[in-house]
Amino acid sequence: MVMLKPARALAAALALAGAGLSGPAARAADTIFTMHTAVQSAPAGVTTHDYTDLAFSRPAFAAAAGPHTLIDFNGVDTDPDQYVYYPTGFTLQGATFTPQRGSLYVTDPAWYGAYWWGEGRFLELDVDDPATNSGLRNPLTISFAPTHAFAFEFQYLSYPLNPEGKTFGVTLSTGDAFELATGNAFTRLSGLSFFGVISDQAFSSVTLDLPDFGAYNITDNFRIGAPDPSAAIPEPAAWALMLVGSAALGAALRRRRAEAAA
Repeated sequence: MVMLKPARALAAALALAGAGLSGPAARAADTIFTMHTAVQSAPAGVTTHDYTDLAFSRPAFAAAAGPHTLIDFNGVDTDPDQYVYYPTGFTLQGATFTPQRGSLYVTDPAWYGAYWWGEGRFLELDVDDPATNSGLRNPLTISFAPTHAFAFEFQYLSYPLNPEGKTFGVTLSTGDAFELATGNAFTRLSGLSFFGVISDQAFSSVTLDLPDFGAYNITDNFRIGAPDPSAAIPEPAAWALMLVGSAALGAALRRRRAEAAA
């Protein structure tokens, strides 16, 4: 029988426990709320509710998500320029908005004059140098306390008008990813699309992969579910791993004492 030194015994026990308890995580069971166009290439097992109007998609998501925070940017002071520039992002109502490329603006609709969208101030993402960044996607990450529910409204606008619209990518911190499409409209509200996701796995960030430059990426009315208190509690597998490690450490200490006494 091969005897291991206490430190090696502990390491072996932890490695064995980790090998038995780790493994590829199961895909979350996601429920999607969308409008205008269904989620493209939705993975198997994803439930999709497709609506045709904000009046139906919003309350359906709210009823399923339960208590949540609405971030509509209407409380942001945009005077005197009718917009506020955030080169590296900002935090609002517990959520942090971070552009991975480009800059963020909270814009008052009056800045656009006759053309405006949404229901008040909204969030835009622009690249700094269109000549350099043309054709590139513009990821925006929203971070928050772990939750099971997230939604937002979005619109793509280009000059000249592109009736085909663009696709958006949505990726949760769990790794679940979705593609969705939006049309292109100059009219108030009619161009807005809704996307919401409720997952059985808690997630703490969402990355939006927005269309390339030459478009105004308008996002508004972010809805973030109530924090999940269980997200801070170790999973059962983690508890088991800690218990195995504690037992191995205790055994190693007892063996060392016995050897010292002998």
